[in-house]
Parts: sequence; structure tokens; C-alpha cells
Amino acid sequence: DYYASRGLGDVYKRQDMEDTLHALDQKLKEAMQAKQAALAKKNLEEGEKFLSENKTKEGVQVTPSGLQYKIITKGDGETAKKGDTVTVTYKGTTIDGKIFDEQREGVDFPLDNMIPGWIEGIELMTEGSEYEFYIPANLAYGEAGAGDAIAPNSVLIFDVKLSSVKKAAPKAEAGSAPEAANEQAAPEAAEK
Repeated sequence: DYYASRGLGDVYKRQDMEDTLHALDQKLKEAMQAKQAALAKKNLEEGEKFLSENKTKEGVQVTPSGLQYKIITKGDGETAKKGDTVTVTYKGTTIDGKIFDEQREGVDFPLDNMIPGWIEGIELMTEGSEYEFYIPANLAYGEAGAGDAIAPNSVLIFDVKLSSVKKAAPKAEAGSAPEAANEQAAPEAAEK
């Protein structure tokens, strides 16, 4: 009986310990969320101040969405549209000058897979152009941020050179040659 009651006591102690650890874990999560919320609020306020001052600078233009941009060099090539792939070099910084990403060699990106501010900005450019984008948080990564590199509600600055635009392949229409070829291939595959 002594051993049975002692074993039961260990179970209760273990449960108390698990409950305490769970409560501690919950408090830590709440503290981290509060810290993130405070950082997001601070960044939003600083970003709004930056954008308000920046839009008055010479050469800075503002789109209806709030994207700000400055033309450094105007090219005369193709423009990109959704579905296209672009080759760019760029440097991305936060408003305090911290570089979070840089590509000095041309890199290809499907335009559809980019943050809204990039898509909008790239669509303004022609091949051979260099622009500077000032992207509000709501057109970048918003409240979520992007890992450790980009804090929540950060305004992002990108210096972008558009080297080339690879146009999206036109979508095949019903009855087109590729579709007809597939229809002919299907019966042969079924026979094997």
C-alpha cells in the first residue's frame, strides 16, 4: 500500500510539473507576441514617417497603391507583365540602411512570385532601366515580416536594374496543335 500511494504521488507531481511547464510556455509565447506587436507598431510608425518625407524628395513618384519609386536610368526595351520572367540585379535595404539581400549577378524571377510592391514596380520599368523602389509594408511582407532579415511592418528600399524580360508563353487555345497531338498520342499509349 505504501508503494502504491507513493507511485500515485509521483504521478500527481509529474502532472503538476507538466501543468507548470505548459503555463510557462504559454506566458513566454504571449510575451514574444507582445514584443512582436510592439515592434510592428514602431516599424509602421517609422515607415509612415519615412514615406511621408521621402515622397517630397526630387524625382520620387508615388503610385495610387502607395509605392514610391525614383527613375535612376530609363531603358528602352520590353516591359514585363504578370506571367513573365525577369532578369534583375538588386540591393534590398531597410530604411535604416541595413542590407538584407543583394544580387550583383543577374537572377531570374517569375514576376508572379514576388511581393506586390516588386510586381508593381517592375511593371513600370523597361529593359535596361534602373529604379529605386520604396515599398510600404503593406506591399512588402506586412505584419508577418520575413524571418530574421525583415522585421514586421518594414518599409523596404530596393535598387533594381531590369536586364531582360522573358515573355510568358501564350496559352494554348482549344483545338490547337499541342492539344491535338496529345489527343493522337493518348490512344497509342492505351494500346501498349
